[in-house]
Amino acid sequence: MKNVFREVPYGIEHTLRVLDYAEQIMNEENIDQADQEQIAITAILHDIGAIEAQKKYGPWEQNIRKKKDRRLRVKYSRALVMMLRE
Repeated sequence: MKNVFREVPYGIEHTLRVLDYAEQIMNEENIDQADQEQIAITAILHDIGAIEAQKKYGPWEQNIRKKKDRRLRVKYSRALVMMLRE
């Protein structure tokens, strides 16, 4: 698993943290062994598409920042138009 996620910064730590949380919940809820295996696999694979997505689109933080910057530009542009109309 570490080999697969080596290309994604913070990826393995995130995945292991999700797995740890899942294991804590399973222990508290007394989940049977068969379900525990399925839940553990799901926790490990929940972001499996992230590797290719980051290769294609870049880090998600960078994309969120771009979207926020774009929204701010639109917001300020609208505010400017409203001021000019007054």
